[in-house]
Amino acid sequence: MDNSEQNIEIDKETTFNIVDRNLLAGSTIKFDITCTLREHRQNETISISLSASLDVYDESTISTMAMRLKNIFDQLFSISSIYQFSLLLPHEVELLHDLNHTFLDYGHIGYIHWDFADQAHLHPQKVALVLENGSLTYVELLFYAQQLANYLIIKCAVQPGQIVCQLIERSFEMVIGMIGIWMSGGIYTPLNLHDPDKQLNACSQQTDAHFILVHQTTQNQLLSQCLMINVGQVICFDHINAEITTYIDSINVTPEHISHIIFTSDRSGLLKAVSR
Repeated sequence: MDNSEQNIEIDKETTFNIVDRNLLAGSTIKFDITCTLREHRQNETISISLSASLDVYDESTISTMAMRLKNIFDQLFSISSIYQFSLLLPHEVELLHDLNHTFLDYGHIGYIHWDFADQAHLHPQKVALVLENGSLTYVELLFYAQQLANYLIIKCAVQPGQIVCQLIERSFEMVIGMIGIWMSGGIYTPLNLHDPDKQLNACSQQTDAHFILVHQTTQNQLLSQCLMINVGQVICFDHINAEITTYIDSINVTPEHISHIIFTSDRSGLLKAVSR
Protein backbone atom coordinates (compact mmCIF):
# COMPACT_ATOMS: atom_id res chain seq x y z
CA MET A 1 0.00 0.00 0.00
CA ASP A 2 1.60 3.29 -1.11
CA ASN A 3 1.56 6.19 1.30
CA SER A 4 2.61 9.83 1.35
CA GLU A 5 4.50 11.49 4.20
CA GLN A 6 4.27 15.24 4.82
CA ASN A 7 6.83 16.74 7.26
CA ILE A 8 6.16 20.10 8.93
CA GLU A 9 8.54 22.02 11.18
CA ILE A 10 8.19 24.74 13.83
CA ASP A 11 11.42 26.61 14.51
CA LYS A 12 12.46 28.51 17.64
CA GLU A 13 11.04 31.79 16.29
CA THR A 14 7.66 30.01 16.21
CA THR A 15 7.35 30.14 12.44
CA PHE A 16 5.71 27.19 10.78
CA ASN A 17 6.99 25.72 7.52
CA ILE A 18 6.35 22.71 5.32
CA VAL A 19 9.83 21.35 4.74
CA ASP A 20 9.31 18.29 2.53
CA ARG A 21 6.92 15.68 1.21
CA ASN A 22 7.92 12.15 0.35
CA LEU A 23 6.09 9.52 -1.64
CA LEU A 24 6.89 6.19 -0.02
CA ALA A 25 5.98 3.60 -2.65
CA GLY A 26 5.53 0.04 -1.54
CA SER A 27 5.53 0.81 2.18
CA THR A 28 2.66 -0.11 4.45
CA ILE A 29 0.95 1.71 7.27
CA LYS A 30 -1.37 0.44 9.96
CA PHE A 31 -3.96 3.17 9.57
CA ASP A 32 -5.38 5.16 6.68
CA ILE A 33 -3.83 8.31 8.10
CA THR A 34 -1.49 9.03 11.03
CA CYS A 35 -0.12 12.26 12.47
CA THR A 36 3.15 12.07 14.46
CA LEU A 37 4.68 14.92 16.48
CA ARG A 38 8.38 14.75 17.47
CA GLU A 39 10.28 17.15 19.72
CA HIS A 40 13.88 17.97 18.79
CA ARG A 41 15.48 19.56 21.84
CA GLN A 42 18.84 20.02 20.22
CA ASN A 43 17.60 22.58 17.72
CA GLU A 44 14.43 23.44 19.66
CA THR A 45 11.98 22.39 16.99
CA ILE A 46 8.93 20.19 16.69
CA SER A 47 8.39 18.16 13.55
CA ILE A 48 5.05 16.79 12.44
CA SER A 49 4.75 13.85 10.08
CA LEU A 50 1.44 13.30 8.35
CA SER A 51 1.29 9.86 6.73
CA ALA A 52 -1.68 8.75 4.67
CA SER A 53 -2.57 5.88 2.39
CA LEU A 54 -2.74 6.84 -1.28
CA ASP A 55 -5.38 4.14 -1.70
CA VAL A 56 -7.69 6.32 0.40
CA TYR A 57 -6.44 9.89 -0.08
CA ASP A 58 -4.91 11.65 -3.05
CA GLU A 59 -1.86 13.86 -2.70
CA SER A 60 -3.82 17.11 -2.98
CA THR A 61 -6.00 16.10 -0.02
CA ILE A 62 -2.95 15.30 2.09
CA SER A 63 -1.40 18.65 1.15
CA THR A 64 -4.57 20.45 2.16
CA MET A 65 -4.55 18.66 5.52
CA ALA A 66 -0.93 19.74 6.02
CA MET A 67 -1.84 23.33 5.20
CA ARG A 68 -4.67 23.22 7.72
CA LEU A 69 -2.27 21.98 10.39
CA LYS A 70 0.10 24.80 9.51
CA ASN A 71 -2.78 27.26 9.72
CA ILE A 72 -3.76 25.97 13.17
CA PHE A 73 -0.22 26.25 14.54
CA ASP A 74 0.21 29.70 13.02
CA GLN A 75 -2.86 30.79 14.96
CA LEU A 76 -1.67 28.98 18.09
CA PHE A 77 1.24 31.40 18.44
CA SER A 78 -0.57 34.54 17.29
CA ILE A 79 -4.13 34.26 18.67
CA SER A 80 -4.78 34.13 22.39
CA SER A 81 -8.50 33.23 22.34
CA ILE A 82 -9.40 29.78 21.11
CA TYR A 83 -12.82 30.90 19.85
CA GLN A 84 -10.99 32.94 17.20
CA PHE A 85 -9.35 29.85 15.72
CA SER A 86 -10.40 28.92 12.20
CA LEU A 87 -9.82 25.79 10.16
CA LEU A 88 -10.39 27.72 6.94
CA LEU A 89 -7.42 28.49 4.74
CA PRO A 90 -6.91 32.10 3.60
CA HIS A 91 -8.32 31.50 0.10
CA GLU A 92 -11.36 29.76 1.66
CA VAL A 93 -11.98 32.75 3.92
CA GLU A 94 -11.91 35.00 0.86
CA LEU A 95 -14.29 32.70 -1.01
CA LEU A 96 -16.69 32.60 1.94
CA HIS A 97 -16.61 36.39 2.12
CA ASP A 98 -17.49 36.62 -1.58
CA LEU A 99 -20.37 34.15 -1.18
CA ASN A 100 -21.77 36.13 1.74
CA HIS A 101 -21.54 39.40 -0.14
CA THR A 102 -25.20 39.32 -1.18
CA PHE A 103 -25.91 43.04 -1.54
CA LEU A 104 -27.96 43.75 -4.66
CA ASP A 105 -28.05 47.12 -6.35
CA TYR A 106 -31.70 47.26 -7.35
CA GLY A 107 -30.98 50.39 -9.34
CA HIS A 108 -29.38 48.20 -12.01
CA ILE A 109 -31.55 45.10 -11.71
CA GLY A 110 -32.90 43.62 -14.94
CA TYR A 111 -36.26 42.14 -15.76
CA ILE A 112 -37.09 38.86 -17.43
CA HIS A 113 -38.63 40.38 -20.56
CA TRP A 114 -35.76 42.88 -20.87
CA ASP A 115 -33.21 40.08 -20.66
CA PHE A 116 -35.14 38.14 -23.28
CA ALA A 117 -35.24 41.18 -25.59
CA ASP A 118 -31.47 41.58 -25.18
CA GLN A 119 -30.93 37.96 -26.19
CA ALA A 120 -33.25 38.43 -29.17
CA HIS A 121 -31.14 41.36 -30.38
CA LEU A 122 -27.89 39.46 -29.83
CA HIS A 123 -29.06 36.20 -31.43
CA PRO A 124 -32.09 37.06 -33.62
CA GLN A 125 -31.94 33.98 -35.84
CA LYS A 126 -31.22 31.41 -33.15
CA VAL A 127 -34.03 28.99 -32.35
CA ALA A 128 -35.82 29.97 -29.15
CA LEU A 129 -38.74 27.52 -29.10
CA VAL A 130 -39.26 24.07 -30.59
CA LEU A 131 -42.63 22.35 -30.40
CA GLU A 132 -43.47 19.20 -32.34
CA ASN A 133 -42.78 20.09 -36.00
CA GLY A 134 -42.56 23.86 -35.54
CA SER A 135 -40.09 26.36 -34.15
CA LEU A 136 -39.71 30.08 -33.47
CA THR A 137 -36.53 32.13 -33.52
CA TYR A 138 -35.75 34.70 -30.84
CA VAL A 139 -36.72 37.61 -33.06
CA GLU A 140 -40.01 35.96 -34.06
CA LEU A 141 -40.92 35.20 -30.46
CA LEU A 142 -40.03 38.76 -29.45
CA PHE A 143 -42.16 40.19 -32.25
CA TYR A 144 -45.25 38.16 -31.36
CA ALA A 145 -44.85 38.97 -27.66
CA GLN A 146 -44.62 42.66 -28.55
CA GLN A 147 -47.76 42.35 -30.68
CA LEU A 148 -49.67 40.89 -27.75
CA ALA A 149 -48.23 43.41 -25.28
CA ASN A 150 -49.27 46.32 -27.50
CA TYR A 151 -52.77 44.88 -27.77
CA LEU A 152 -53.04 44.55 -23.99
CA ILE A 153 -51.80 48.11 -23.48
CA ILE A 154 -53.76 49.84 -26.26
CA LYS A 155 -56.97 47.83 -26.60
CA CYS A 156 -57.34 46.50 -23.05
CA ALA A 157 -55.69 49.38 -21.15
CA VAL A 158 -53.70 46.98 -18.97
CA GLN A 159 -51.78 48.91 -16.32
CA PRO A 160 -48.55 47.97 -14.50
CA GLY A 161 -49.38 45.68 -11.60
CA GLN A 162 -52.70 44.53 -13.08
CA ILE A 163 -53.39 40.79 -12.98
CA VAL A 164 -53.82 39.04 -16.34
CA CYS A 165 -54.77 35.35 -16.21
CA GLN A 166 -53.84 32.80 -18.84
CA LEU A 167 -55.63 29.56 -19.68
CA ILE A 168 -53.53 28.05 -22.45
CA GLU A 169 -52.18 24.55 -22.94
CA ARG A 170 -48.57 23.83 -23.90
CA SER A 171 -48.02 25.75 -27.13
CA PHE A 172 -46.24 28.70 -28.70
CA GLU A 173 -49.11 30.90 -27.52
CA MET A 174 -48.41 29.91 -23.90
CA VAL A 175 -44.88 31.37 -24.00
CA ILE A 176 -45.95 34.35 -26.10
CA GLY A 177 -48.72 35.09 -23.59
CA MET A 178 -46.36 34.90 -20.62
CA ILE A 179 -43.77 37.26 -22.13
CA GLY A 180 -46.46 39.55 -23.56
CA ILE A 181 -48.08 39.97 -20.14
CA TRP A 182 -44.73 40.92 -18.60
CA MET A 183 -44.03 43.38 -21.42
CA SER A 184 -47.39 45.06 -20.83
CA GLY A 185 -46.53 45.46 -17.14
CA GLY A 186 -49.16 42.94 -16.07
CA ILE A 187 -48.88 40.15 -13.51
CA TYR A 188 -48.70 36.75 -15.20
CA THR A 189 -51.22 34.39 -13.57
CA PRO A 190 -51.49 30.92 -15.17
CA LEU A 191 -54.59 28.81 -14.59
CA ASN A 192 -54.66 25.02 -14.73
CA LEU A 193 -56.80 24.02 -17.70
CA HIS A 194 -57.36 20.59 -16.10
CA ASP A 195 -59.23 22.13 -13.17
CA PRO A 196 -63.05 22.01 -13.27
CA ASP A 197 -64.88 25.14 -14.41
CA LYS A 198 -66.10 25.85 -10.89
CA GLN A 199 -62.54 25.91 -9.59
CA LEU A 200 -61.36 28.06 -12.49
CA ASN A 201 -64.13 30.54 -11.75
CA ALA A 202 -63.07 30.61 -8.10
CA CYS A 203 -59.46 31.31 -9.06
CA SER A 204 -60.38 34.13 -11.44
CA GLN A 205 -62.63 35.70 -8.82
CA GLN A 206 -59.90 35.44 -6.20
CA THR A 207 -57.47 37.37 -8.41
CA ASP A 208 -60.13 39.87 -9.47
CA ALA A 209 -58.71 39.65 -13.00
CA HIS A 210 -60.53 41.35 -15.87
CA PHE A 211 -58.75 39.52 -18.70
CA ILE A 212 -57.91 35.91 -19.45
CA LEU A 213 -55.69 34.89 -22.35
CA VAL A 214 -56.90 31.77 -24.17
CA HIS A 215 -56.34 30.08 -27.50
CA GLN A 216 -58.44 27.96 -29.81
CA THR A 217 -58.60 24.83 -27.68
CA THR A 218 -59.45 26.62 -24.42
CA GLN A 219 -61.67 29.48 -25.60
CA ASN A 220 -64.82 27.47 -24.88
CA GLN A 221 -63.99 27.13 -21.18
CA LEU A 222 -66.04 30.20 -20.29
CA LEU A 223 -65.20 32.01 -17.10
CA SER A 224 -67.50 34.55 -15.50
CA GLN A 225 -66.71 38.25 -15.15
CA CYS A 226 -63.65 38.07 -17.39
CA LEU A 227 -62.95 39.15 -20.95
CA MET A 228 -61.57 36.26 -22.98
CA ILE A 229 -58.69 37.26 -25.29
CA ASN A 230 -57.79 34.72 -27.97
CA VAL A 231 -54.03 35.03 -28.44
CA GLY A 232 -54.23 33.38 -31.85
CA GLN A 233 -56.53 36.15 -33.09
CA VAL A 234 -54.31 38.91 -31.72
CA ILE A 235 -51.12 37.68 -33.36
CA CYS A 236 -50.71 36.20 -36.82
CA PHE A 237 -48.13 33.49 -37.48
CA ASP A 238 -48.57 33.64 -41.24
CA HIS A 239 -48.01 37.35 -41.69
CA ILE A 240 -45.79 39.80 -39.82
CA ASN A 241 -47.18 43.30 -39.70
CA ALA A 242 -44.26 45.73 -39.53
CA GLU A 243 -46.45 48.70 -38.65
CA ILE A 244 -46.83 48.02 -34.94
CA THR A 245 -47.09 50.99 -32.64
CA THR A 246 -44.88 50.18 -29.67
CA TYR A 247 -45.77 51.54 -26.24
CA ILE A 248 -43.75 49.01 -24.30
CA ASP A 249 -40.83 51.34 -23.59
CA SER A 250 -43.14 53.71 -21.72
CA ILE A 251 -44.23 51.02 -19.24
CA ASN A 252 -42.80 51.82 -15.82
CA VAL A 253 -42.00 48.53 -14.09
CA THR A 254 -40.07 48.52 -10.80
CA PRO A 255 -38.53 45.72 -8.68
CA GLU A 256 -41.42 46.16 -6.25
CA HIS A 257 -43.92 44.97 -8.88
CA ILE A 258 -45.11 41.36 -8.67
CA SER A 259 -43.93 39.15 -11.52
CA HIS A 260 -46.46 36.32 -11.35
CA ILE A 261 -49.09 34.63 -9.22
CA ILE A 262 -49.54 30.88 -9.00
CA PHE A 263 -52.15 28.80 -7.23
CA THR A 264 -51.21 26.10 -4.75
CA SER A 265 -53.26 23.87 -2.46
CA ASP A 266 -53.16 24.29 1.31
CA ARG A 267 -53.74 21.52 3.86
CA SER A 268 -57.50 21.86 3.52
CA GLY A 269 -57.28 21.21 -0.20
CA LEU A 270 -58.36 24.74 -1.09
CA LEU A 271 -56.43 26.71 -3.69
CA LYS A 272 -54.61 29.83 -2.58
CA ALA A 273 -52.66 32.39 -4.58
CA VAL A 274 -48.93 32.84 -4.05
CA SER A 275 -47.14 35.82 -5.61
CA ARG A 276 -43.51 36.30 -6.57
